[in-house]
Amino acid sequence: MPCGSEWRSGRRHAGCCRLLWLVLATVGTVYGASPAEQARSVMADPDLVYHARFSWRCPAAVWEQVLDEPLLMGRLWEASGFGPAYRFSQRGNVLHVDDPTGMQGDAVLVDRAPGSRTYLINGKVDHWAVPFFNEGLAVFVVTSRGDATRISGELTVYVSAASMAASAVLALGQSLLEGHIDNRVRLNLADGGALVEKVAGHPEQAAALLGPADAARFRARFGH
Repeated sequence: MPCGSEWRSGRRHAGCCRLLWLVLATVGTVYGASPAEQARSVMADPDLVYHARFSWRCPAAVWEQVLDEPLLMGRLWEASGFGPAYRFSQRGNVLHVDDPTGMQGDAVLVDRAPGSRTYLINGKVDHWAVPFFNEGLAVFVVTSRGDATRISGELTVYVSAASMAASAVLALGQSLLEGHIDNRVRLNLADGGALVEKVAGHPEQAAALLGPADAARFRARFGH
């Protein structure tokens, strides 16, 4: 399950830790702006941009179904015992993710296209590594291409601090945080890839991990 990643600092040179709570996945509030408008604003002037590539054994058609079921994939993450022990819930169109290391986020889908999804995320942090940092916005963009056996794609994350003070605090420890976050994202992509490949290659094993209601939904979605 190969993957790669790279960093690019934005104009304000901060915002690293907002990636800690999720790869891939989690509505921010800017008064008077729609989620799509907020997402465009973050992407136009981010503090930081992060790229990670992935390639997994999964037919493109199955991958499209995976992208349409973030909550169900979150339930599989929980049932598989991967770390961090993210917890997922959903209210309306908002997907909520809790990270036991002290981070949480709410995500709303703002764009959907074949092989591509864009989420706006409002994240909050209570973590020893980033004192005085409270919250920020991020945009997660997944783009991919595939065929009958494999998909390859890229996760791009745009992050924006909620305040100048938070940006300044994060800027001081940026290099240290970058290494920590890159390690987290790489591990999450490896575990996420294992889940995707199980869904594609051994769907009944995946369904068996879930509770009755989620298993029934899984079988209805993936045809097993």
